[in-house]
Amino acid sequence: MKIVGSGTKTIDADLLAKLALDRASGGSISKAEVDKTLKSVRKELKDEFESSTRGLDRASTAVANTLELAVKSGWIKGGASQDAVKEFLKGDDAGSLKATVADIRADVKSTRSGGSSYGGYSGRTSGYSGT
Repeated sequence: MKIVGSGTKTIDADLLAKLALDRASGGSISKAEVDKTLKSVRKELKDEFESSTRGLDRASTAVANTLELAVKSGWIKGGASQDAVKEFLKGDDAGSLKATVADIRADVKSTRSGGSSYGGYSGRTSGYSGT
């Protein structure tokens, strides 16, 4: 992911390049290509933010802006393709952007709250009673 711009003009340059290549291969991006791209986006977000959510909001905004740009520009024309993008951006189901971001936040939170140890010492006394 290469996030560029700010505010409402934030985009994912890598995603934009991928969409441009997909479009160049046939004029409009097919439903199969859209599905493959959305799956890739979910994986990239999860990989990129596996240990911290810093920048996650900006990245998800960039993904949304880039996909909306592709639809508005006519790169994604087909009804089924556009529906898949709209469902990804606006839906609440397991495959949506919203659910993906929520899953990432939950995963990072659970990783952080898993307890801490210092040098492998977990605070146990291994049966030593101190007497």
